[in-house]
Amino acid sequence: MSHGYTYYSDICLIFIVTGIICGIVRLIHHCRPYDKEIRYFYPASSLTAFVFMAVAMLTPYYLHPEAPGTWVFVRVFGVVFYPAVFAAMFLQYFKWHKLRGSSAILLFYVPMSLLFIMTCSVLYAPVGVWIEVHSSVVLGIASGIGIILTAYMLKTLIWLKSRISAYNKGNFSDDSDFPHKFAGKVIYLPVVWTAIVWAVLLADSRVLNMVAEIIMSIWMVLFLCLILHPQRLLRPKYIEEQLDRIGCRKVKFMEEAIIAAKEEEVKEAEESEPESNEARRQVLEIILQKYREPHLQKSDILALIGSGKKSGANRFIIQVGYYNLINMFRLEHARLYGLAHPEAKQSEIAEAAGFASGSSFSKAKRSVPQVDPEIVSGVKL
Repeated sequence: MSHGYTYYSDICLIFIVTGIICGIVRLIHHCRPYDKEIRYFYPASSLTAFVFMAVAMLTPYYLHPEAPGTWVFVRVFGVVFYPAVFAAMFLQYFKWHKLRGSSAILLFYVPMSLLFIMTCSVLYAPVGVWIEVHSSVVLGIASGIGIILTAYMLKTLIWLKSRISAYNKGNFSDDSDFPHKFAGKVIYLPVVWTAIVWAVLLADSRVLNMVAEIIMSIWMVLFLCLILHPQRLLRPKYIEEQLDRIGCRKVKFMEEAIIAAKEEEVKEAEESEPESNEARRQVLEIILQKYREPHLQKSDILALIGSGKKSGANRFIIQVGYYNLINMFRLEHARLYGLAHPEAKQSEIAEAAGFASGSSFSKAKRSVPQVDPEIVSGVKL
């Protein structure tokens, strides 16, 4: 085996060992006190551990990097493996269910089974030779499967991005409070990594694959360090303090949500227009008093709504959008403050209006479609 192939083999071994170690750590280690509610705080930990350790399927390339059949397998491995596992990880984490059903079988279990069979096959010389001889057929079929899985992954990421945005802006008034901020940051990594493995396939470059394995080894370690602690630490400190209680009360929250949904259906049918207007009035009155609190949440507003008006208040907030509603008041306050203090800097205006930072002020100006004069008519300096 030439020196070039030795390098490819050594880097592949580093990649495999890194994946196995990261997988074992992910599987057995959970930070306290979150280990008491693993299913809540780490809903995709087992799947993530599998993804780390599954790179061991590249062992044939470590053993026989010079074999053409093995190289064909390595080229198709990435375009089948990564789109499938990235989509599965995001779905399991954010949809709170295990991988099951026909779609999971077709889009996860079947690809993983095919890759495992190919791993075993390329170790057997006659099959490896067959793959080499029929490489165009293998590459064509694998590319077709890869295209389908990549399209599904992109669809999943688009769905996830819209869900994250809707949840964050439907419950929080400042982007620094967004609990899924971590997901917003990592959501583009699958796209980048899938593009890299497609480049390896199309370029037919062992050097590019070696560089990709080095990058992926580093990325796995960094990613493991991030996810060992539940990704709620990006919330402000006062929200972080509630995490212990959230895990223990998960079932209770689910039951309350179901009951509340049923009650809302009944109230929606019974609630008259005057009652809806009264709920709207209460919401605006409370917001007028509290909009300058930087970390004001939707739950804080609803907690102050009178009995029997919560359903109507919630519908009004959903209709306008909680993020938009609160920041209308802040933007109007900022406008009035700017007129009264022309020399004021943006950071000063942001603080006076209730924004957590100047960047939050800038993002609100870009994100809020328009300020409704009727809604913010009560804002005064």
